[in-house]
Amino acid sequence: MTTTTNYAINALCRPWADRPRCHASLLIEAGLSGVVRVYDDVAGHYTTCHALSPRTQARLRRLARAEAEREEYESARHFDD
Repeated sequence: MTTTTNYAINALCRPWADRPRCHASLLIEAGLSGVVRVYDDVAGHYTTCHALSPRTQARLRRLARAEAEREEYESARHFDD
């Protein structure tokens, strides 16, 4: 059985073509797909309809993976104390 975790992060990017770069709320699905969703404050939900390039999406996936590994390390260290 595999557990799928979605990673929620905030990152500086330009998810919308008609707006400047900003700190956007992102939801990145774990697993093979790694779908990147951006919170759309106009629609009021996370969406995959954004202007992030494949390269930027790959960077955000790496960022989310590093953040998850850091949190896992911190929680494991907490139990050791």
